[in-house]
Amino acid sequence: MAEKVIFQLLIFPGGVFALLLGLLLSGVDRKVTARLQRRVGPPILQPVFDLGKLSLPGPPGQSRDRGGIFALAILLGIVAVALAAVPVLSAGIHGGGGFLLGLPEIGLLLAGPTVALVAGERFSGAHFGPVRFSRELALVLIWAGALLPVLLSVGLQVGAGSGETVAWSLAAIVRFQQEQGPLLFTPALWPAFLTYLFFIPAFAGEGPFGLCGAEAEFVEAPAHEFPKPVLGLYLILQALRTVAVLGLGVVLFFPPGPGEGMVVGLAGFVLKCLLLMLVSLTLVRATCGHLRIDQLFGLFWKWPVFLGLSSLVLVLIARSWP
Repeated sequence: MAEKVIFQLLIFPGGVFALLLGLLLSGVDRKVTARLQRRVGPPILQPVFDLGKLSLPGPPGQSRDRGGIFALAILLGIVAVALAAVPVLSAGIHGGGGFLLGLPEIGLLLAGPTVALVAGERFSGAHFGPVRFSRELALVLIWAGALLPVLLSVGLQVGAGSGETVAWSLAAIVRFQQEQGPLLFTPALWPAFLTYLFFIPAFAGEGPFGLCGAEAEFVEAPAHEFPKPVLGLYLILQALRTVAVLGLGVVLFFPPGPGEGMVVGLAGFVLKCLLLMLVSLTLVRATCGHLRIDQLFGLFWKWPVFLGLSSLVLVLIARSWP
């Protein structure tokens, strides 16, 4: 049993597999974004090449003495998002939940990388750390307010069909959709799905939500301030975050169908993550510029949070309907 858990955490569906999938999705994202902007763009395997280069020690720099705090914070974030990615990918590929983690635990673990980055930037001594620190905190408030009604709406909808108040188990959510059909086709949850599409780029800090590493302001920080091995860890963290958030969207709204084997389930999961990424991340990054924090709050409370709460109300009405 212990060997199986270690294999799942380090190799498949977490660990190496999740990292490679995240890097490949990032490569496709960058390539398609470039094409949409009429550029050639880097090769799809460029993130893999970048990780290889960043794993090598670079020349000593002024930030090397303060990179250790940021590296420790990133490592803690990697552990948190890896623990979230394993049950999510397991449920998205073959329908198993695993590790007894439900939606509340997954939501908390997804917040781990952001909290770690906030702490690392706050105490790293980097020049732009305080600015990114405040912006990261603001972004947490933005995307958390959108995610909570989505998770609660799905849990209530699944709980109504399984005789529970709220169903938090990933396996129960997948099993319900295998019996009743994907929740993506449930009208009451359409606003929640739209909210999740807003949540993905906000959580990933991409497109109009990329204020913490705005190139025009920070010279592509944190790349400007930390040594190569630390940036390699940062790339790993970003890849795992992408896979975890896309995989959770697959599990919540269109998981694997009944009777799908490992090969079919794996192929379907990768294609669904790719489609979800193109719709929620690539198009947004290619067509939108950065927004100010006050604009982001206005945007989210006007649309995504409102849509998520609308789904919650619709699900509650449907549950109370005789």
